[in-house]
Amino acid sequence: MGANVCQLYVQNANALLNRWNAGRKINVLKKHGLSYIARLSAAILTLTFFQPPLSSYGMAHPSSSPTMMLLTLHREESSKYRTFGLLTYDGKAIYTLEETEYLIPKGRYKIEMTYSPHFKRYLPLLIVPHRSAIRLHEGTWPRDSSGCILVGLTRGQNMLLQSRAALDPLVTQIQQALASHEPVWIEIS
Repeated sequence: MGANVCQLYVQNANALLNRWNAGRKINVLKKHGLSYIARLSAAILTLTFFQPPLSSYGMAHPSSSPTMMLLTLHREESSKYRTFGLLTYDGKAIYTLEETEYLIPKGRYKIEMTYSPHFKRYLPLLIVPHRSAIRLHEGTWPRDSSGCILVGLTRGQNMLLQSRAALDPLVTQIQQALASHEPVWIEIS
């Protein structure tokens, strides 16, 4: 993960050095003989005092944070009533199941951890424009999803199995990321 963060910093170095007059301050450091890494580090520290850029929905854009948790949902097999997918995160992969009629549009969505009165526990909530209460949760059949994304360790012909065993580690991972002030996003393709 550290190499990816360094690559992100290097890719955005010019933007960092020029943002909010930070470039002028960093160029002063250059005159004093500081290395590129030292100047870049100073730019990063300067940037942390400012708000990240916002996406069109008013949320911090995922590329604005050097460290974030990204879940990737790749939809695979679809029928009239159900759509299977594969959700990957932190080197792990679990199956997903959605009702085909209520698929979430492809895109990237922020995830928050909120209390679900229906499930009586904290669950990941996807911030999907023009929709509400879209969660990652346990379930077996497409009808259990109600527009949400079900997760499981194994799948049958039209169902998921070992749903709770897939959900609990995912919830723990998301809670840890959010507790570390890392934004959590899901990319659906």
